[in-house]
Order: sequence, then structure tokens, then C-alpha cells
Amino acid sequence: MTTFKKGITYPPILAGLILLFLALIMSFAASYRTLEKSEWHGVLGPGNHTIEEGNLYSYDVVNRTLVMWSDNASVLLSLGGEDLEYVLNNGNVSVDVQSAPQITVLDGDLEYEYVVYWFDYPYSYLTYPAFFLMIIGGVFAFRGYISFLETLKEDMKKQKGDAKNESP
Repeated sequence: MTTFKKGITYPPILAGLILLFLALIMSFAASYRTLEKSEWHGVLGPGNHTIEEGNLYSYDVVNRTLVMWSDNASVLLSLGGEDLEYVLNNGNVSVDVQSAPQITVLDGDLEYEYVVYWFDYPYSYLTYPAFFLMIIGGVFAFRGYISFLETLKEDMKKQKGDAKNESP
């Protein structure tokens, strides 16, 4: 047990273990995710319209919901090859979509609200220094282990030499 305690507190091994622990903490922090929300709303007149999502294509999107309402409008909604036609007379329609919707307003004015929920990883940039610290910490710990074994070997030789010198 004394050798284990000496090994853990041996400076290069201790430095390597501290760096490995920091890398572990940073990698856990980098995997933290938050649920984000974006909303678009407005009024569309007759014509073709596409609701642009910006850069959400690179995120893990959880849900997209399109809510449309109007006093009197005819709407054609294109969802990935499937066309849905709605006639809205003082009513609303809620549709879960898989991608940015294309809306064609045939007549009337259409009010809409488009809500997208996605997961964001705000601390993902910590993966790069965590990886670097993991490599450096592993090298420190391994080289420290080799150095520690060499010092143990020298101490054992010194103890054997001292024991031979003491015996008559």
C-alpha cells in the first residue's frame, strides 16, 4: 500500500492523473445539452413562400410545428413531396413537419407561427482542449510510471547492496 501511495503522489504520475481528470470534467461539460427554441411568425399573401430556418440543419432538431390561421384563405402546404390543401375559414390548423415547409397561398391572407425545438451543445468547443489534455495526461502518467518503476528498481538494488554490506 505504501508503494501505491508513493506511486500516486510521484510528481509526473500525479500531474498526468490531474490532466486526465481535467480532460474528463471538460468532456462531461462538452456533452451538456440545452433545448433551444426558435419562432417565426408573420402574414403571407398570395404566392409561394418558404420559411427559412437559417442554420438549424446542423443541429439535432426535436420538433417542428407550423400553425396557420386565417379568416378566409386557401393554402397548399408542400411537405417533402406530399401536398396538403387547406381551406381556412375563421379557423386554424396545426401541422408537425419534418423540414422547412413550403407554403403556397392560393387566395386570401394567411397568418402563421412556425416553432422549432432543437438540442444545442453550448460547450462543445471544450472537446478539443479535453482531447489535448487527455493525450498529454496519458503521456505524463505513462512516462511517470516508467520513471517510478526505475526509481523503485534502484531503491531495491540499493537496499540489497546495503544488506550485503551490513552482513559479516
